[in-house]
Amino acid sequence: MRTQDAAFLVAQRADSIAALYKVQLA
Repeated sequence: MRTQDAAFLVAQRADSIAALYKVQLA
């Protein structure tokens, strides 16, 4: 696996977690 791909997946996961967190706070 490329480092870039791994970083992209991590960023994507962090993004969805942040979205869920915001929805929970709202």
